[in-house]
Amino acid sequence: MPRISLRGVVFEHGGHGPFPIPFDLDLEPGWTGVVGANGVGKTTLLRLLSGQLACARGSIRREHGPAIAVLEQTVDWSPALARQLARLEQDWSAKAGRLRSLLELGPLDPRRWNTLSPGERKRWQLGAALASSPTILLCDEPSNHLDVDSRALLLDALARYRGLGVIVSHDRELLDALCSTIVFLDEGGRVEQRPGNYSEAAAARGLERDHIRSRHALARKDERRQATQLQRARERQASTQRSLRVSSRKRDPQDNDASSMARKSRAEHAAASAEAGVRRKRSALDRARASVEALAVEHPSSAELFVDWEPPRKSVLLTLGPEDLPRYAAHPRVRLPEDRALSIGREDRIVVTGNNGAGKSSLLRTIVARAHACLDPARVLWLPQELDLDARRDLLVELAGLDTAARGRVLQIVGAAGGDPAALLRTPLPSPGEARKLALALGLARRAWLLVLDEPSNHLDLPAREAVEAMLASYPGALLLSSHDRRFVAGLSKTRWRAALTMADDPPPG
Repeated sequence: MPRISLRGVVFEHGGHGPFPIPFDLDLEPGWTGVVGANGVGKTTLLRLLSGQLACARGSIRREHGPAIAVLEQTVDWSPALARQLARLEQDWSAKAGRLRSLLELGPLDPRRWNTLSPGERKRWQLGAALASSPTILLCDEPSNHLDVDSRALLLDALARYRGLGVIVSHDRELLDALCSTIVFLDEGGRVEQRPGNYSEAAAARGLERDHIRSRHALARKDERRQATQLQRARERQASTQRSLRVSSRKRDPQDNDASSMARKSRAEHAAASAEAGVRRKRSALDRARASVEALAVEHPSSAELFVDWEPPRKSVLLTLGPEDLPRYAAHPRVRLPEDRALSIGREDRIVVTGNNGAGKSSLLRTIVARAHACLDPARVLWLPQELDLDARRDLLVELAGLDTAARGRVLQIVGAAGGDPAALLRTPLPSPGEARKLALALGLARRAWLLVLDEPSNHLDLPAREAVEAMLASYPGALLLSSHDRRFVAGLSKTRWRAALTMADDPPPG
């Protein structure tokens, strides 16, 4: 039976690295999910498990059969991949036939590799990996950029795997369907393994963190109480010492009787008692502060982002009918039913569905063009699937041009979306994920009435997806989005409108 055991593992060089704190893991047959923010070491952990990297300290013991297969995040053509694919194509065994059928793999022309869809390339990559009958299968973001049909085929194939599987993913639906154990990686190098699928493990973790927050609040309250008592003890000590000095000055040098000696003794005892009280209170305060510092707590984001929301006066923001397409269509083949107009109300939650290539982005761009004609463009936020380098730089320029109050509001929203405002102010070019958070924050800060989002969870890690989802769930305006992340979409559904999009064979006349 395959197993991987990690004991006291540290991975860092020169004081830098994702895992400076020793950690243990026990991995057994079945699927283990690995989750965490971008940059915390998820891919590094996979490479440690595969043996591509060696730990600086500790031990990694692997008990497995003939093969470990690694499904890399990228599916670039390489000689090694070419050999694997050729073996799968030329293997006419029953097992290889079942794999090709399961993953819907047809004849492959290597010259067409770069023209295949992301889903087709990922299915071939997975088929080649499974064809080697690995006892350990390590997958890095296998569902990235896949449409609904490709994700379903991928999930079915992975669910049939009976070895030891480890999957790095931000896809909550995939993690829930496959995994019986979840490994959480936190910033600072903390590694935590919990039983259950992602939803179960995250819920248990959330309850534990709520308990930590409660303890943290009590510890802070005790710290404030001890600080107050220490201040009072110091005041009593100072008062006693003043009384002792006054008593000493008033005492007659010739007065040596028992009464005088008793007064002196009481004063000295009071001073000593006050000093001891100060020491006790200082010690209690130190313990209270240590308790606060020991309770690492993540403060929840502000839920008051939209308290000053200004709703539009009209209940229907825009209507798009077939007669509008010649003027606004983003693609000449976009069609709407002749008897149907699409309308967006001021509180609608609209999801555009369809496989890759169905024209979802073209429809969204068409609606944005129509919205700009019907509304103040500042009240419309358009977030495309990808932001190029110039667009990402322009976002920073827009942020820098705001006054202090407006910039502060944008950065508050960036923080609520799971971003790092301080890091954003330092960078000359935000990452694709940070740029998406900034674009969203700029639109929300100017109180956009309509958000049009094309794959809004692209480039967002799992914590950021959940933060953006929570923020958009409380957004009071109209939301139109396209996304293959079904959990993300489900979390945002207040009302749902499904549009069927058709693409005509030929452009319209004229």
